[in-house]
Amino acid sequence: MAAADSVGTTLPPNTTLYVQGLDASIKKEDLKRLLHSLFSVHGHLLDVVALKGPKMRGQAFVVYESLTSATTARRREDGAIFCGQPMRISYAKTKSHATIERESGKDVLYQIKMGIIKSQEEATANKRKGKLVVSDAQNREETTRKRQRDEEAGKKKRAGRAGVEGEEDEEEEDEDDDGDDETEPSAGLAKKPRTVADGGEEEMQEDSDKEEADVAAANGQPAQRPSSHILAVHGLPQETTEDSLRLLFQQYAGLTGARIVRGIGQIVYESPAHAAVALEALNQFQVSKGVHITVKYQ
Repeated sequence: MAAADSVGTTLPPNTTLYVQGLDASIKKEDLKRLLHSLFSVHGHLLDVVALKGPKMRGQAFVVYESLTSATTARRREDGAIFCGQPMRISYAKTKSHATIERESGKDVLYQIKMGIIKSQEEATANKRKGKLVVSDAQNREETTRKRQRDEEAGKKKRAGRAGVEGEEDEEEEDEDDDGDDETEPSAGLAKKPRTVADGGEEEMQEDSDKEEADVAAANGQPAQRPSSHILAVHGLPQETTEDSLRLLFQQYAGLTGARIVRGIGQIVYESPAHAAVALEALNQFQVSKGVHITVKYQ
C-alpha cells in the first residue's frame, strides 16, 4: 500500500483509507484495536495496518470491504479527535494487499509481492491476451497428475505384456511335452519363464524404477530422496525473507515452520504427506523473472 499524496491532491476513491495524525506513543497492537473499534461502525473491515517505522509513526491504513463504507468513514471521521489528536484521512494511492487477495486471489497477490507483475491490471491484461496467469504451483500440480497417469498406464501395459508372454511360454511347454519321446532331452526343453524365485520380480522392479526415473528426468525433476516432513529449498534470491518464504508455502496445509539457513530454505510440515503436496506443487516454481527454486526432501 502506498500513502496518499500531499494535502490538496485529489485521489480516486479507494476501499483503503490512509490515516495520519495519530498518537505515535500508542503501542502498535493497542492502536490497531482502537482503530478497529472506531472504524468498524461504518462497515465491515478487511484489515487495519498500523505503522511504527521511523518515517511512518502516527500513520495507519484502514481497509474496508466496500467502497461505500470507506467513503462514509472518510467523510465522518476526517478531522475527528482520536486519542486527543485530530485525524487526517484520505484515500490511499493503491489498493491494500487484503483487497488484492480478495479481488484476484492469492496467486496474483504473491506475484505482485515478488515483482513478477506490477498490478492487478497487468494480470488481467495477460489473461486477456491469452498469457498464462495461473501460478506455477498450479502448473506443477497438473504436470504431476499427468505424470502419474502416464506411469499408471505404463505399468498396466507392462503387466499385460508380461501376462501374454507367460501364457505363450506355457503353451510351448505343453507342445514339447506331447512330442516324440526319442527326441534328445535337451531338445524338448522349453525356455523356463523367469519366476519370482529366480529374480523376475527384482528385474521388473528395476525396469519400473528406471522408467520412473526417466519420466522424472523428462519432466525436469531431479531424483528425490525418501519422503520426509522437512523440505529444503534451493536457489532462493538473496532478498528472500523468511516471511515471504512462509507466505509461499503456507498455501499448502500442515506448515509448522519456515526459516532460511545459509541461503537455503528449510520448510517443516506436520507430516510427509503434507510435505509431498507442497514439493510437487512448488518444485521449479518461478519466484522472480528467470529465477526458479528447487525443492527437495531434506
